[in-house]
Amino acid sequence: MENQLFGPLNQHGRDYRPLNADRARSRLSAYVYGNILVLAAVIGATGEGEHSRSWLILLATALSTYAAHIFSHNIGERVGRSDAEHVNHLREEIRDAVPILTSGVFPALIYAGSALHWYGSRPAEITATALLLLRLAGTGLAVERLSDRRVSAAALWAGIVFALVGAGIAYLKVIFTH
Repeated sequence: MENQLFGPLNQHGRDYRPLNADRARSRLSAYVYGNILVLAAVIGATGEGEHSRSWLILLATALSTYAAHIFSHNIGERVGRSDAEHVNHLREEIRDAVPILTSGVFPALIYAGSALHWYGSRPAEITATALLLLRLAGTGLAVERLSDRRVSAAALWAGIVFALVGAGIAYLKVIFTH
């Protein structure tokens, strides 16, 4: 039986095809990378008041990270490929990097709500941080699912470790860059 994976990390749009392992790896790494960098932006914006501009910083972080990812892959993936192979791979990489963008959308909306005074800045900070940590913690489950393995307690614990390591990386980024 062919391994068919379903879910947001492996959608190909209207013409659904099962996701191969290379595409799954690429999307999962983009998902983790995007969540860590947006989490760093959230941590960096903590305590900034009503977040009148923080939502824009979160969106800019996601967009610039996506652009840098595509740009670097455009250069690096040329090695050993014909022009036609490169164009096909670049199309796949543009799609595979979308999880970087999705990492920033909801935290930016949460901060935009704070900027509009729908709720306070502290609840926005807590909610955005918790959302990103939960996304990182879900990575262990995604790895199991994309590897066609049954979800286990080890995957749950791995997800918690992934979230802690991701938070640590984000925190270090904030310390050294802000």
